[in-house]
Amino acid sequence: MNRRELLSKAGATGVLMTAAGAALKTDPVSAATGAESSKLFVPPDRLAPATFDRLPLSWHKERFRTLQGRLEQAGYDGIFLTDQWNIVYFTGLFHTNTERPFYAFIPTKGEHPVWFFPALDRDLVHSWWYEDGQMYFDYPNVAGAMPNESRISGAGRSKA
Repeated sequence: MNRRELLSKAGATGVLMTAAGAALKTDPVSAATGAESSKLFVPPDRLAPATFDRLPLSWHKERFRTLQGRLEQAGYDGIFLTDQWNIVYFTGLFHTNTERPFYAFIPTKGEHPVWFFPALDRDLVHSWWYEDGQMYFDYPNVAGAMPNESRISGAGRSKA
């Protein structure tokens, strides 16, 4: 096919598309935005999009209290959650599962979870539902050091 044939066929296609548009009686604005064609695929439901991206803390606190009730009925003092999705469901804290241990203890008596988490997730945990917990600094060879608290181990420093 040469250029002339391509243009003549494209022109014929444009005329057919214009005629089809006139036959459908669509205005140029809806044709350009696709408003009319979108009605073919999605029935009108009058639903508005959500204005939030997660369940509220109150919902997770209710799951927390429900779990506490079941623990009490079974005679347990609490439960140690190690699975990422159980932690998310019962506390609402969305965290990323990595090689670092991240746990939550749900006591039978109490108003909040007790966290065990890496320093990497400090801001995440403290910004959600934090009352009590233990953070650990996971860099090797720094026993007792917490650089974020200005405690640095004596190991590795030269004596001058």
